[in-house]
Amino acid sequence: MIPVYALLCLALSARPGTPGPESRADYRIEATLLPESSTVRCRASISFIPAFPADTLWLHLYPNAYRDPSTAFGDDQSTMGDYGFARASTDEYGWIGLDGWTLDGDGTEVNVDETLGFIPLGRTVQPGDTLELEGDFTVRVPIIWSRMGHDGDHYEMTQWYPKMCVLDDEGWHTSRYRSDGEFYSDYGEYTVSLTLPDSFVTAATGSVDTTVFSPDSTMRTEVWTASQVHDFAWVADPAFELIEHDFIPPAEAAAPAVRIHVAVKECDAEKWEEVGAWADSTLLYCGEWYGWYPYGDLWIVQSASWGGMEYPQLVLIGNYDSPFHRYFEMVVVHEIGHQWFYGMLGNNEVDEAWLDEGVNSFSEIRYFERKYGLRGNMTPLPDWVSEYSDADETSSSYVSMVYSGEEVPVLSASTDAAGGRYDYGALYYSKPALFMRMLQNQAGEEPFDFFMHEYCRRFTFHHPGTEDFQAVLEETTGRSWQEEFDVWLRTTESADPRVECVSWPGDSTAVTVSGDIPVAVELDLGLYRSGSSLMTRIGLEPGRSSTITVPGRWFRAEIDPETRYLDSRPWNNSLPAAGTVRPLFAPLDQPSRFNTWLAPIPGHADGEWEAGLYGIMHSARNQSGGPLEVSGFWKRPLTGRRSGSWGLSVEVPLEGSPTGGGSVTAGMGSACGRERVSLSASRSFHGFYPSDPWRSVWAYAGFESVSDASVVGEDEFDEGYGVVLRAGASTYSRGMSSTRMASLGAGGSPGWGDGDGWFSISFTGTLRLPCVPLEPRTRLFAGRAWGDVPTQYGYRPGGGLDVDGTLGWLLPPDGWASTRERYFVEDGPSLPGYGDSGRHGRIGIGLGETLQIPAVPLFLFADAGLVEDSAEDLSFSAVFSDAGIGLDWAFLKAWFPAWVSDPRPGDDCWKMRWRFAFSLWGLVSLLS
Repeated sequence: MIPVYALLCLALSARPGTPGPESRADYRIEATLLPESSTVRCRASISFIPAFPADTLWLHLYPNAYRDPSTAFGDDQSTMGDYGFARASTDEYGWIGLDGWTLDGDGTEVNVDETLGFIPLGRTVQPGDTLELEGDFTVRVPIIWSRMGHDGDHYEMTQWYPKMCVLDDEGWHTSRYRSDGEFYSDYGEYTVSLTLPDSFVTAATGSVDTTVFSPDSTMRTEVWTASQVHDFAWVADPAFELIEHDFIPPAEAAAPAVRIHVAVKECDAEKWEEVGAWADSTLLYCGEWYGWYPYGDLWIVQSASWGGMEYPQLVLIGNYDSPFHRYFEMVVVHEIGHQWFYGMLGNNEVDEAWLDEGVNSFSEIRYFERKYGLRGNMTPLPDWVSEYSDADETSSSYVSMVYSGEEVPVLSASTDAAGGRYDYGALYYSKPALFMRMLQNQAGEEPFDFFMHEYCRRFTFHHPGTEDFQAVLEETTGRSWQEEFDVWLRTTESADPRVECVSWPGDSTAVTVSGDIPVAVELDLGLYRSGSSLMTRIGLEPGRSSTITVPGRWFRAEIDPETRYLDSRPWNNSLPAAGTVRPLFAPLDQPSRFNTWLAPIPGHADGEWEAGLYGIMHSARNQSGGPLEVSGFWKRPLTGRRSGSWGLSVEVPLEGSPTGGGSVTAGMGSACGRERVSLSASRSFHGFYPSDPWRSVWAYAGFESVSDASVVGEDEFDEGYGVVLRAGASTYSRGMSSTRMASLGAGGSPGWGDGDGWFSISFTGTLRLPCVPLEPRTRLFAGRAWGDVPTQYGYRPGGGLDVDGTLGWLLPPDGWASTRERYFVEDGPSLPGYGDSGRHGRIGIGLGETLQIPAVPLFLFADAGLVEDSAEDLSFSAVFSDAGIGLDWAFLKAWFPAWVSDPRPGDDCWKMRWRFAFSLWGLVSLLS
């Protein structure tokens, strides 16, 4: 029977807006780091005071997530298509082992179920009872796979000790460690003794009370203490240096100073010079918005991982930045912001992740707008180059999720995203951040700030939930927000407000706004004319349009111009469409703007230099749901001796879904005697997880002509014209032991010029074995054509003649950098040693093998192939082959065929030849 006072506790806990009873866990841990064996030997004492009745105790044993590939975390990694963990050696794994545990002084057994441990009590403990757990544990520290681990002598000890699960009015929260989703823990006091070699510099939750050295001064023991925290993390590295200063809040705040410790490797200290100032700004802004940081210390620590992670009084920051983007500052600001939303307000990060990630992402946007302004705050570039903002980035993320098919509502278990099931960042960061901006805009800035102060004041060092958040908002603003919370947090509905019409009755302007609105809302409406603007408000209701008339003649109207609403299609917010022309320097998405980026491009063709211009135009990219992408180029010889070249492509996306997407592309162009008008479509199909196979189909129809082959090569192109049709299908799958790709294509034409029609069919397959030494990659190609096939549509041994996309426009049509000579396109038989062989045929066969040299970006290759006009000509004696070494680095790939079996007349078999190829995606990766 549950006593009356326990029932009273349950009743109190059910009152939204007020903290209810909460369990408490205090920890005393003695830990010794043994770097030579990558282990930590420990003894722990845990005092647990439940707030609710319990007959079993539950513990998190998070290090067991790294025990082997069979764990939930291991399965998540493989499901995401990341097989590094599954392929790892045993000394790269980790675990936690328990020994000699007692409960209230009596021996007890902790039953281990992967990352959970439980102890049946044999009785029901009551709220307010104190249970004492004590025992030894050993942690084998893995290499860094996720949050905890080591990289050489760098140790990040997070989620490393036996940790009490939370017991609240819903019962025990026993979530396992997953690749996505974070944590939920009770507040308490920590006293942690860390013993480690004296050469190590440490950073941890709290502050050091005492330090003692071993008699020979080789070891050091530090006693760290922290109170009113719900976790304890520590980092140690002999290469760290500490950069420290005090943050002093404004005098009127009457708040204590904060000692800021930046722990960074000496070699990277210069790059981290501004981190302390970013921390000061974050503490100042969040202190004014939400209440002052209550602890005496804040540790900002360089991580061996990419990105960042938050712990009480300590944040881990990856040593990474992106050019032309304030990414590094954003990570620092975001993780420090978690000291409020996660640290001081300890919500359930598993079941209500939006309360920390979403609210904190909203705070991050506020930071950048306050510090750098509304536009262009996420880049140090001047406004005439880029106006990309944190709100733009957030909007892009949300728009992309809606386009792909938002599968679950915000109020869902974040661990369900593990394995890449859906977009964790968009659902729990971006959408709630926009929801918060909507609340702020609807409530008004002053009432909203009062609400946030009150919410934080009530729930500092407590566990608020969504109902608490809503209750305090409704109490402080005096209105119901039930519809907004239901629609935006509990459903997957979306909105699309748009400006339908702008007219000018008399000396005034009338603006009509409509759209798909799931719940009534009042939005900002911006009106613009040369040199001036006006901001007003307009109310929208579901299923109805609204018209507002304002004095004066305004030439452009834009709904929600500051991105303060959850808009799934913000590119239609303005009439006429908003956008600017910018240099092609940092073409970052602004979903509410149709920006055009231009760049001068040099060219060289037919022995003379060309001047040209390349441009792209989009709002959000097509794969993110944008309405269209336009790209084009124009080049003209400097002498004007011949006509210039140009090309234009317009791509429109098909409807997206969680399991696929596609697009339709129209193109036209003329370059050096080749002309083309085309229409193509593609569609992809895949499962819900990144490791699921991908399949795609595509079709192409074009009118193509070669009016003059003198530049592109009369030996490679037949002059003429005709309709060309192509279609194909492909499949791609990546497993732990192999990566496989296969494609089948067909093409043909009713006729080329005065010739008869032709038809071709081809197959390409590749197999890569990453678990085998040297990671062999095998490629097989077989193609056959029938009829009166123009030379350019047949098969050549040295790769394809056409390069898709932007590179195809930029590469010269002749000379050493063309596909006729040095530039290599893996298409057809594809033997890099035969780029200028001059062979052509209706039958093409190629077999290639590549071996990756360990630890360097080099590979060995060998190929064999056949190119003939008829099956009767096929024979082993006609096989030609090559072999050599290659380089695969960032955006550049190069082949150096040292040997070919059939050299051109006058050449030797053994001769260092070379081919190359570029990857624009690789270039982007290198810059970022």
